[in-house]
Amino acid sequence: MKNKSIWLMGVGVIVVVAVVSAIVVVVLNANKTAAPQTDNSKTATYNPPKACEVLTSAIAQKISSGATSGQESPSQDTPSVSVSSCSYYDSSAKVSVGLLVRGAKDTSGAQTNRAQFAGIPATGQSVSGYGDAAYWDTSFGQLNILKHGNWYILTDGGVAPTSHKLDDTKKLADLIINKL
Repeated sequence: MKNKSIWLMGVGVIVVVAVVSAIVVVVLNANKTAAPQTDNSKTATYNPPKACEVLTSAIAQKISSGATSGQESPSQDTPSVSVSSCSYYDSSAKVSVGLLVRGAKDTSGAQTNRAQFAGIPATGQSVSGYGDAAYWDTSFGQLNILKHGNWYILTDGGVAPTSHKLDDTKKLADLIINKL
């Protein structure tokens, strides 16, 4: 009788071990089919905008009616940032309308862009009402806007950056702000 109860106890232990093993296998397989765990610092979903998709010919013509000849520069990518630019020139008024985009490709790129707005340059002045942060850089005649981790640099005016005016560039920003 003793041998029989030892044998039954042994079978019971084997059954318990088998059940626990089956549960472990099921849990491990469930984790493999679940959404993969990712490092959000590099794989968050970002879709860097292209400058000429934001600043179209129609928008440039609203700023300067003769702005017809557009030029898109090739995208310059790093692992975290995609840089593109688009400009239109009005030969009769001798002015250009331009946009440079530093589009974040991942969280690291967004953080790099945000860091540029941590302190306004000595030649800059804060501008409210555009994106997450914005400033006007008087030495370059540029309106810098940070929105959704992307850095947009807008220009509007003549060849010399000192000929660019904040109020004129704000008109451009007003036309594209909803596309940023």
